[in-house]
Amino acid sequence: MVYQQFINYPHLSVYENIASPLKLAGTKPQEIKKRVNDIAELLSIGEFLSKQPLALSGGQQQRCAMARALVKDAQIILFDEPLVNLDYKLRESLRRELRSLFKARDSIAIYATTEAHEALALGGNTVLLHEGSVLQSGNALAQFYQPTNIDAADLYHEPPLNRFNGVVKDKHIVDINADLQDFEHLRDLANAQYTFAIRADKISLSNNSKPEQAHLTFDAEVELAEISASESYVHLRVDMPFKESSQKEKISWVAHLFGIHQLEVNSQIKVYVPIDDIFVFDMQGKSVTWPVFTQAALKEAM
Repeated sequence: MVYQQFINYPHLSVYENIASPLKLAGTKPQEIKKRVNDIAELLSIGEFLSKQPLALSGGQQQRCAMARALVKDAQIILFDEPLVNLDYKLRESLRRELRSLFKARDSIAIYATTEAHEALALGGNTVLLHEGSVLQSGNALAQFYQPTNIDAADLYHEPPLNRFNGVVKDKHIVDINADLQDFEHLRDLANAQYTFAIRADKISLSNNSKPEQAHLTFDAEVELAEISASESYVHLRVDMPFKESSQKEKISWVAHLFGIHQLEVNSQIKVYVPIDDIFVFDMQGKSVTWPVFTQAALKEAM
C-alpha cells in the first residue's frame, strides 16, 4: 500500500527502504539488488539510493515509498491519494509515470483520488463513490460524457454543472420559449419538467462561435470575476423567467472562460448557452439525455 503521506523508514537509506520487504521475504541478495535497482531506475530515483529519505524532495520521497510497494510484485497495490501532498507540476509528472507503470505491470492497481481530472488522466476502470454509495462504474471518460445522474455529473466537473429547471411541451422549453426540434438529443423529450445543465466551460459571453439560433441567451449580473493565470471564473446571477409569468428568479452560475476577463462587479451582461451542449435530468436527478457531440469521443473511450 502507498499512503498519502511520505511514509519511509528515516534511519534507512533509500536502497534499504526499497529492499526492506524483500529482505523480510527472504529474497536472495543478488535478486534484491537487481529488483531494487530496476524499480529505482523506473521511478527515476536510482541516483539517490545511498541517501536517506529526509535528504530528498517530497516527490522523491513519495517515489521511494512507491518503489518499496512496487518492488514486491504484489498482485494488488493500493494507492491512497499518493500525489495529493505534492505540488501541481510534480503531480502532473508523476501521474504520467504512474500511467505508464500501470500499463507495464501485471498487478492490479487500486487508486483512490478525490480529483476527477486525475481519474480521467489515469483511465482504466473507475468506480465513482458518493456518500458511501456507488453512483457509476466503468470507463472514466465514458462516465464524464454520460453520467448516470446529476451527482455523478457534478463530481466530474469543477465548478459543478450550471442548472436551470424548465417545462418541455410540444418540443419547446416553455419557460424560455426554446425550440428543441433541431437538436437530435432533445427533440424527443416527453412533455414534463426537467433540470437542464451546462458545463461551465461551455458558457460564453458572445454568440460568435455558432449560429445565434443555436444558443439560449440569458441576462446576468456579475458577482465576481476570478482570474487564474490564463483563465477566468465569472460568478453570475442569471435571470430566469418563471413559467408564463413576467417575474424572474435569479440563479447562480459560474462561467469558465479562457483568457483574462476583467468584468466589473454588478455589471449587467448577456451569456450564451449552446443548446446542443445541454445535459438533461429528470426531477429526481436521473440522466435523461446527453449532448450528441460526445458520442464519437465516447466510442473512442469504450
